[in-house]
Amino acid sequence: MVSPGQTDIGDALRILRARAGLTQEELAARADITAPYLSRVEGGWRDIRWSTLKRLLDALDANLPQLQDALDHAGGEDPRES
Repeated sequence: MVSPGQTDIGDALRILRARAGLTQEELAARADITAPYLSRVEGGWRDIRWSTLKRLLDALDANLPQLQDALDHAGGEDPRES
């Protein structure tokens, strides 16, 4: 089951990834996770541990305020326009 929080985090990660100009495969490799797992996280179908979120943010060269900004825009922003 997908929870609203999972979907929001996934959307925010997708926004940050698009802003960084990375594919799922590129980001997954940088964060040492699999691309299918990242896809499920972005889709809201998988929970994410704090340690994995931290690795993704590090791989995106992003911080918590940037994640919050992406969360604020999740669902209503085309990430390619940022």
